[in-house]
Amino acid sequence: MAKNNITNEDIKEYKKKGNYWDSHSSAEILDRSKEVKCEIDIKSETFNITLDIKLSKKLNELEKKKGISSNKIIKNWLEEKIAIG
Repeated sequence: MAKNNITNEDIKEYKKKGNYWDSHSSAEILDRSKEVKCEIDIKSETFNITLDIKLSKKLNELEKKKGISSNKIIKNWLEEKIAIG
């Protein structure tokens, strides 16, 4: 699996942007923005489950081993089990 290739420079840039927006409001730039029309077709929904702590720990270990989120692991398993792929 591909690993996330975030560099120290990326982190510095994220922090710089975060610091900027911590002290500024988007209202300050509304006069320089333009209206954008878009359509959003949501084809998914969030589903929350409660896991036994042992199962949760095993899932976290698998997440680290595979380098993908536990959400993606569970989604893949469910798609395989109920064959909706």
